[in-house]
Amino acid sequence: MIVLPSVQAGITGYSGVDLDFKNYISKIETADAASLETATKNAIKAFILGCKFDGIWSSIMSCAIFAGARTLNGALSTLKGDALTNNLFVTADYNRQSGLLGASGKYLNTNLTNTIDAANKNTVHAATYTTTATHTGYTLGSDTTANGTIALRPYATTASIFRAHNAGSIDNSGASTFPVPIVGFAGVSRSTSTDVNLYYKTSTGYFSGTNTVSSVTVVPTNIYVFDRSNTGLQYNNRIAFYSVGTYLDLVKLEARVKTLIDTYVSLGLA
Repeated sequence: MIVLPSVQAGITGYSGVDLDFKNYISKIETADAASLETATKNAIKAFILGCKFDGIWSSIMSCAIFAGARTLNGALSTLKGDALTNNLFVTADYNRQSGLLGASGKYLNTNLTNTIDAANKNTVHAATYTTTATHTGYTLGSDTTANGTIALRPYATTASIFRAHNAGSIDNSGASTFPVPIVGFAGVSRSTSTDVNLYYKTSTGYFSGTNTVSSVTVVPTNIYVFDRSNTGLQYNNRIAFYSVGTYLDLVKLEARVKTLIDTYVSLGLA
């Protein structure tokens, strides 16, 4: 088990106000037309500085925290990456503690293509953090199975799917070595042309494993959240966080995200 240093330890070495934190808070508060609570801002600061301390911040290319902000517009403000294109999400879908509720026809376009690193198809990660899960749709994905897609469909009982620039699926269903994920973190991260790492919550704890699945040439298509390029397989429960980018340590990312969302719950944000 990896023991992570405290966030406070991670703050050492960052003097003054962290610019990424400052810019993100400004973006949220502008979208909310209101200030965030000090405790909420401190939780966000701990997350950002923690990711930097862990050495995973630079690998995140597109990311949003669908919780914490006062309004839907604030929640759709990206922590990193281009602005999201919203399709049909409305204010009633948003909860400050549990995130954004999906439904048929609702999805977000990240406006980032699945090429991720155009010079190297062998470095990629994708992760989501759900707070409710009863549906088999995609929490995140890009286009079809044959073009080096990125995909997370982690809650199906018969065909849970993980892809990271591979044409076929890493299917965790029906095998004792791949227990079916439950509500919480689910991620896939490719570090080489052959190695793909999985890390996700199950009913008996976290599963972590490396699979031998070759990468293929990537056909550029945009990455969606709550769907796979608007193919009609929308995830109809709540997602509180997503991240896509180059290879990173999924264990470290999960620990930072869980702490953040747990803090929002403990604060009783409403």
